[in-house]
Amino acid sequence: MAKRGAGRPRQAVLNRARITDAAIALLKAGGLRALTMSALAARLGVSPSALYNHTDSRATVLVWVQEAIANQLDASGFGSEPWRAATEKWAWSYYRLLRENPWFVEITATVPLRKAEASARMYERVAYGLRAEGWLVRDVLHTISALESFIFGAAFDAAAPNDIYFTGEHSKAAPILTAIVEAHNEVIADPEWDTGEYTFNLGLQAMLDGLHARHSNPRIANE
Repeated sequence: MAKRGAGRPRQAVLNRARITDAAIALLKAGGLRALTMSALAARLGVSPSALYNHTDSRATVLVWVQEAIANQLDASGFGSEPWRAATEKWAWSYYRLLRENPWFVEITATVPLRKAEASARMYERVAYGLRAEGWLVRDVLHTISALESFIFGAAFDAAAPNDIYFTGEHSKAAPILTAIVEAHNEVIADPEWDTGEYTFNLGLQAMLDGLHARHSNPRIANE
């Protein structure tokens, strides 16, 4: 940023939106460790002390980032669509966002909801949708956590190379796996094939099938 001239600027040099955008840029470039108040100030072209006129700490900046990202998650189906369709829409929006922003997983796991209103509202909608369709109170949070655990893992796995299961010099020790990998490689050679999304959809549908079976069977649900 070019240095401004002397005198009071017509508009505030800093605000929450600009600070949040700069923090997200740092996170995308280097992950959570890259976001320091010094690095953030440098990115914005101001002194670190100037930041503290707008935010009291790095923790607050992380809350702002959490809020900005949470607003991109699509929980709109809960309360208006069947729970499975709503969950599928929410899960896909979550997965695709995390593929682009894997650093967000750590923030989600460390920023408490008591400081993040947008996130609390998102989870409120998910919880309301599940309860409205008869989900047991004791199962609501466990269901959300189980889905998030899968989504987080799938998003990280999507970054793995396509040849992760290639057996190489150990092919004789795993002949069946080797043959399956070779056949699989022919399938994913299609440029329109997204193996990460295929894997995610397979796992998501399996989870939803299992949740449906549990939810629709009182004997299983009450075990």
